[in-house]
Amino acid sequence: MIILAVLKIIGIVLLVILGIILFLACLVLFSPVRYRVFGALQEKHLTGEVKVTWFLHAVSFHLSYDSVRETAMVYRLKILGIPFEKLKALFTPRKKKEKVRKKLKKLKEQDPETYERLRAEAMERRRKEEARVKAEEEARLLEEKQETQKAAAKRHPIRQALRRIRHTVIGMWQTAGKTGKGVARVAAFLFAIPRRIVGRIGKILGRIRGFCATIKTIIGFLRDERTRRCIKYLLQKAKRLFKHIWPKRLKGYIRFGFDDPYQTGLVLAGVEPFFPIWGRNLDLYPVFDQAVLEGEINAKGRIFIIFVLIQGFGLWRNKDVRFVMNYLQNTKEANNHV
Repeated sequence: MIILAVLKIIGIVLLVILGIILFLACLVLFSPVRYRVFGALQEKHLTGEVKVTWFLHAVSFHLSYDSVRETAMVYRLKILGIPFEKLKALFTPRKKKEKVRKKLKKLKEQDPETYERLRAEAMERRRKEEARVKAEEEARLLEEKQETQKAAAKRHPIRQALRRIRHTVIGMWQTAGKTGKGVARVAAFLFAIPRRIVGRIGKILGRIRGFCATIKTIIGFLRDERTRRCIKYLLQKAKRLFKHIWPKRLKGYIRFGFDDPYQTGLVLAGVEPFFPIWGRNLDLYPVFDQAVLEGEINAKGRIFIIFVLIQGFGLWRNKDVRFVMNYLQNTKEANNHV
């Protein structure tokens, strides 16, 4: 009986723990990420504010911008109401550094010779590390310079070939007066010029054929039925995600104008077809007698993590998306091996 009672208690505890885990998982997945965006432009004075909260305000992010402020952009992140800087400071090894500093000070007072020896060794290690970093930086810069030169040679093969021909001919003519072998070398080089030109033209034609083959492969890939279904599916998912992320509350106005009334009329005519999108939320005030741009926008919305995960899971399960991803991955690996 005692064993059954213990097993019963253990089972109840496990069920309680499982229930708590499921409850927290539901809170995380179904708790929306709420955001609020505010922006205003008045006489070239731009201000903006972004607020994001999640998990019942357990995590909050605030970003503000003011063009006339000394620090134009200011942001603040809080977790459980505690600024992230304070949380970060709790995990920094300040106390450990303070202990090391006290030990060194004590060692300097009690054993100056050992302290100076350790200090010299530390300075030597620092010097070697700085020299190593400097050497690596110089090697990196030299490698980048060589890569740039190679890239320049590839971009201008005809110019590089003509430059090499010119230097070679000049060098051969300079040595031709000193030795009779120079004349023979100049003649051999001149006879070899047509062959080199033909070889260069052949390489250029080969590159053109390779480029045409690549274009043909891309066109075939885009015409593939699976690629078309993938693009259609991605557009549908993007439309759903955009509709979900789009602010539920959007209100504001824009007052604009140009020196030329004709340009103001063109802008107004250009945005008129999209009136069903912005007409309910934004008010446009065209000004035809001066150049002006002012406005204010206030938006609120929310994003459910569970919705984003479901959309991502649908992308991962879709066979057409997998086909496109595998094709792009194989193409990238093939280009890397070339």
